[in-house]
Amino acid sequence: MKISTNWLKDFVELAPPLSRIAERLTLAGLEVKRCEALTHPVDTLFEIEITSNRPDWLSHWGVAREIAAVENLSLKDPVQDTETGRMPPTGWDIKLKDAEGCPYYTGVLIEGIAETKTPDFIVNRLLACGIRSINLLVDITNYVLLEVGQPLHAFDADLIAGKEIQLRRAKAGEKFLAINGVQIELKADDLVVADSDRAIALAGVMGGKDSEIHERTQNVFLESAFFHPGRVRKTSRQHQLASESSYRFERRVDPEAVDIGRCRALALIQKYAKPKRISAVIKAGEKPQLDIKNIHLKTEDITPVLGVEIKPNQIALILTRLGLQVKQHAPGSWTVGIPSYRPDLTRPIDLVEEIARIYGYENIPETLPKRAPISVTENPRLNLERKVRNYLSGIGLHEAVTFS
Repeated sequence: MKISTNWLKDFVELAPPLSRIAERLTLAGLEVKRCEALTHPVDTLFEIEITSNRPDWLSHWGVAREIAAVENLSLKDPVQDTETGRMPPTGWDIKLKDAEGCPYYTGVLIEGIAETKTPDFIVNRLLACGIRSINLLVDITNYVLLEVGQPLHAFDADLIAGKEIQLRRAKAGEKFLAINGVQIELKADDLVVADSDRAIALAGVMGGKDSEIHERTQNVFLESAFFHPGRVRKTSRQHQLASESSYRFERRVDPEAVDIGRCRALALIQKYAKPKRISAVIKAGEKPQLDIKNIHLKTEDITPVLGVEIKPNQIALILTRLGLQVKQHAPGSWTVGIPSYRPDLTRPIDLVEEIARIYGYENIPETLPKRAPISVTENPRLNLERKVRNYLSGIGLHEAVTFS
């Protein structure tokens, strides 16, 4: 994944040289494979390698959060729309018919788009990350995806039949024309976004050709949702369709980012598209919650594992820098609240690893483990084996050692 350092500067101060930050991130576990210099416009790209258990790094804001933790810097939040003082869209409805596949779905109706030109800074940042500009509304959804990690989809609202959004399983044999022009036959376990007539998107994977945004679009229905990772992965694989959205949904997006991403997109739409009206958000379902929200941690969990003693106040500071909620019960004993974007943290040992990353593996001395001397005794079975092997080889037999 490519990360623009110009974009990162919206959220965190980057002190030169950038190569030092790249090295520090790599040492902390977020591998920067290479740095690429751009000239038009002037920028430096980090090409990063992201492990499957860290979907929170699949955005500029997420990488900026990691830099803030590693460098002990403050982190800025993206500008978001307040969504206050608006009326619900008349006659529109969301029907959640497959809550397992889509636990939480939100939508906003945007009417009377006045401007369609994408600002240069959005075009340049998308191009730097390998995405071409299409049109203003689609560019904003792609921009938000790369910025905060939440996939969005914009439908032409005038092409949605019945002013109705359904989240349902596909009907066996149902046909769907994807936005890339490929027509596919849906499977019964595919999750689709549908209107009152037909499927208009393959949920979490790709939108449909019949409802896509075009240059004459005036009214838009903006979708922001949480789709089940396993369902998205299965659909993407069996239809051989992949997208930036499916890549993130497969790895589990942050449920809280559903609202953050929508509000960020609305702030950009309000500023650059200048619509006549934006409706209140309509919602269906509930945000998924983490199975484990708090972990109890003690210094006894940390020192024996790392082999180095870290001061309790430094431990608390490291955990706080990572965005975790730290509450001290007694000296060297904490309850650590896990944010929704870190579902990989489930046990005390996971927190120990986080402490080691930010403290710096290079600051942990290399030592051999202390072990008590072991007395060597004769093993009768091995002695017999050796005698038999020697006897058999002595009378001309050969031993064959095969793969286990």
